[in-house]
Amino acid sequence: MCAAPKGNRFALGLTTNGRPPIYETPEQMMEKAIEYFDIETGANGICKPTISGLIFHLGFEKRQSWYDYKARSKDFSYTISRLQSFIESCYEKNLHGFAYAGSIFALKNLNSKDWKDEVHSEVNQTNKNITVSFGSNTIQPPSESTQDSQ
Repeated sequence: MCAAPKGNRFALGLTTNGRPPIYETPEQMMEKAIEYFDIETGANGICKPTISGLIFHLGFEKRQSWYDYKARSKDFSYTISRLQSFIESCYEKNLHGFAYAGSIFALKNLNSKDWKDEVHSEVNQTNKNITVSFGSNTIQPPSESTQDSQ
């Protein structure tokens, strides 16, 4: 094995991998998120935020960075869950209007556990006179007149 070159800080474990965190505290993130919600609130008072818009406004490059912060600590996880819940509530409010298809799509993708299409069907069927063939053997049920006489 070769010794690490002189001045190699990686060998000593003195470096940090990746960029420094954007937010040191969940409160800093929440302040920036509230700024985004204020920007997204129209003159009519309706707020139309999106997860992607919030992630971009918070300064993240991609969603994975957002998820990484969520896994960072319980405090960040709580804050991010609240932000997601607020955006979900905005989509829910859009369900009361006429242009709700986009909101349905977003809700299903944001929270597929709670928002999903389910089809429930109940089939009641009575079959009579069924013939089953197994090669050269054919099995037929007894006729109704035979059953009635027994």
